[in-house]
Amino acid sequence: MRGTGTGPGAAPADRRPVHDAAPTRSRLLRAVAAAALPAALALVAGSPPATAPDAAPARLALAAPRPARGTGTQPAVTAGGHGATPSTPVAAHWTRRRMAAARPADVGTVAAGLRQARATGLDAYLHRLAPGRGGATVTVPATPWTGGGLVARTTGKVFFGLGPDDYVCSGSAVDAPDRSTVLTAGHCVVDPETGTSATNWAFVPGYRDGVAPYGIFAATHLAPTDGWRTSEDFDVDVAFADVAPKAAGQRLEDAVGAQPIAFGAARGQALSAFGYPAAAPWTGERLVHCAGVVRPDPTASPSGDQGLACTMTGGSSGGPWFAAFDRRTGRGTVASLTSFSYSDAPGVLYGPYLGDVAQALYTSVASTPGL
Repeated sequence: MRGTGTGPGAAPADRRPVHDAAPTRSRLLRAVAAAALPAALALVAGSPPATAPDAAPARLALAAPRPARGTGTQPAVTAGGHGATPSTPVAAHWTRRRMAAARPADVGTVAAGLRQARATGLDAYLHRLAPGRGGATVTVPATPWTGGGLVARTTGKVFFGLGPDDYVCSGSAVDAPDRSTVLTAGHCVVDPETGTSATNWAFVPGYRDGVAPYGIFAATHLAPTDGWRTSEDFDVDVAFADVAPKAAGQRLEDAVGAQPIAFGAARGQALSAFGYPAAAPWTGERLVHCAGVVRPDPTASPSGDQGLACTMTGGSSGGPWFAAFDRRTGRGTVASLTSFSYSDAPGVLYGPYLGDVAQALYTSVASTPGL
């Protein structure tokens, strides 16, 4: 798979993180990290393009709005400016009210008429996609997860800031030597077009109806793949976070457990996806899931991503996809995560294949104590 390409031929940068339904020339509106804003999303948008291209289904990431353009990149980001301090400062930031107000910036942008110009290389890639190439829309309803088990503890909401705004995504506690590692989407950690890194990044496992039953775990280190950070490559829209222990010193895995993660797994498996969709008809307050057999991304340009028919919306970005999921115990093996959907096929979510690039990133992060 293409892990760290730098040009349009190296990484299909036109896929938008889950549910940011932007037209072809729209800028990638916060990757599937984020949950959706109600009707008028406060997206920090650029000027409308002079002309709107006719036919190029944009990939929509489920993530947060874009702040004003900046410079520079940060391959290893310190969350919230708190370094390796305990979770308390960031946890204090995320009051129940602030968590309720955080939304994904990808929903509502088309209705509001907002457009953001994209890089020339990305536009060229998008234009190579004919309408409908994202695959036919399939209606496979997502349903609330009521089964409990390990998945209800290890899956959680991700809260973070970009510029002046607060956004949400989903994530999962994964088994790691440091017992403090969270898997999410790259677009829930850094905006590659501006080099802007997330601040006040926090993981709330088991989130439900505004309650953090196991506490709030603040990130001490955020690590997206180089391919995402530098090239907006959706094939590697992956990130890991080290999180600090709670104030009492309890590490994430000791508090909620963790799901095993696999790299180089067989393709075309039956997978179960989980997340916190926040765009209508969902509210982002309950864990939701889908299940089905994944299929290759059918776009014109080669891609390692796989698609799952599912109606989860913005805010589900970063949520885990499990192989061999046991509904009784809520345990499975993480094999992918929610990344994006196509504007012309909103009923299908796409996730990156966890191959060598993701494994190398995991290896570099998972042994670092979240302290």
